[in-house]
Amino acid sequence: MAGYAIVTIQGINDIEKLQLYREAAVPIIKQFGGEALVTSRGNQQFVEGKQGVCVIVYKFPSYEQAVNWYNSPEYSEAKDTRIDAAEVQFILAEGLD
Repeated sequence: MAGYAIVTIQGINDIEKLQLYREAAVPIIKQFGGEALVTSRGNQQFVEGKQGVCVIVYKFPSYEQAVNWYNSPEYSEAKDTRIDAAEVQFILAEGLD
């Protein structure tokens, strides 16, 4: 079954660092077979719950692949940059497909 990374950015502390994170993270996501299904480039509306800045959803070939990506040494450095740049909620979930 596919795996998903569901990301909600709650606040941005440093837009330049967040851009550096994105530039580093996207190739690593692709390296692990991930693809963006939902990004902040399209229309989005927070209709219930805490207002965030944006939601991003990545699909991976399997849940295990999503976990491997998140815990990989390659992603660790990018993650360190993101932690300083933004307040983020990250969920890794197994799909039903």
